[in-house]
Amino acid sequence: MRAGDVLEVLDALEHAEVPAWLAGGWGIDALLGEVTRRHGDLDVVVDLRSERQARAALYRIGYRTVDERAEAGRWMPLLSVLRDRAGRTVEVLPVRTSNDQTDSADSLFARPGAFSEGWLAGRTVRCLSATTQLTVHQGYEPTSSDRRDVARVCERYGLRVPPPYDKISAHV
Repeated sequence: MRAGDVLEVLDALEHAEVPAWLAGGWGIDALLGEVTRRHGDLDVVVDLRSERQARAALYRIGYRTVDERAEAGRWMPLLSVLRDRAGRTVEVLPVRTSNDQTDSADSLFARPGAFSEGWLAGRTVRCLSATTQLTVHQGYEPTSSDRRDVARVCERYGLRVPPPYDKISAHV
């Protein structure tokens, strides 16, 4: 997955009128305003009411569903995995981006400050905020890429490196 591939996905979603936010490694790179490493996939957050539209938009540019209900984690429990013929992979992460009166459960993604803007290949893109990125990076065993990503975001935004990431933050 390269920056141009990410922009192609975002353009397809925008054309389909599906608000989408970069998460994961590409979301980190957007917050930092630069590509810091190679990425094996693209994580895109969409409102759960727009998930079908998002997948349809990606179908139009050559992606096909390889797993419709993969387990993702605490904050984004399910995701759809799509892949194109070139092997590029997009994970569509449906979340609740608003709290309405019929649902008393709080959604991390409906909180003020959950989303932000970043930059990718000279273009402004929507992404998870630095604090939301730190929250979703909790609750699982981090990879070395996760550790570097979290340390870089904390340094750039003046945030405290959370455990267990704080053990190696000096090795960025």
